[in-house]
Amino acid sequence: MAVEEPAPAVAEAGSRIKPVALGLLAFVVLGIAAGVLWWLLAPLPEFQLVDGQPVPRSTLEDETAVAADGWFAVCAAVGGFLSAVLVFFWVRTVRIAALAGLTMGGLVASVVAWRLGVALGPDSLAVQVSGLGNSAVLHGPLHVSAAGVLLVWSLASVVVYFALAAGVERKNP
Repeated sequence: MAVEEPAPAVAEAGSRIKPVALGLLAFVVLGIAAGVLWWLLAPLPEFQLVDGQPVPRSTLEDETAVAADGWFAVCAAVGGFLSAVLVFFWVRTVRIAALAGLTMGGLVASVVAWRLGVALGPDSLAVQVSGLGNSAVLHGPLHVSAAGVLLVWSLASVVVYFALAAGVERKNP
């Protein structure tokens, strides 16, 4: 019994889906790496229990939130740079599709990094307070307070991709 070859349209659709799936997987992996790195680098606000209520240990709580956002932006910018370089040298044609992929992939990677970093960080203060006595020191949860930093990955990757496209001249085959 002879095995039939897939129709050309089916084979063409499969050849288009494979790079998209690989690209999405790459963005998820880079997002995981960025989330772990953000969790390791970002400072956590410190609280002390006073009469059963968490009270900030210092007046620097706002600065800690800004620093966490800043570290997220740094991790996302590095991820955007790496993904733009990889896509630029991997995709030889269809630059508009590459830009769309960088934009959407950057958003996916940012959300993965954000949610993973939050999941790896400490529980909410309400959960941590139960069973602790006065003067206990707690670390607040890791979070993104400026939602705009979730766009840094996409923005950085598009800017780097345009810079590479403008600065690296390729010979057409």
